[in-house]
Amino acid sequence: MIMTGQARAPKSARRSHGSVQVRGLAGAAPPVGAVLCALRGASYPARPGQLAEHAAHNRAEREIVEALRALPPRAYEGPNQVCMALYGRFCQVEAVL
Repeated sequence: MIMTGQARAPKSARRSHGSVQVRGLAGAAPPVGAVLCALRGASYPARPGQLAEHAAHNRAEREIVEALRALPPRAYEGPNQVCMALYGRFCQVEAVL
């Protein structure tokens, strides 16, 4: 098979993996950095309600707070687990200064 144009991600990378779909006002996902800023200072392990309350306390956008509240009900061990749950398994979290 001849492929033209841009290379496509492998099928496994295109699946949702049960992640919560985070969408901002324009239909695009908010930047990972915005989620990390909303979670700055959070204590882990934390459950979705605790994460949402912490984000609201940090004055995060409503879409981020709602997405955190909609996470699957379990304890999250850190921001990487939260971002993987929000954006999918292949989310790469980089250091935010």
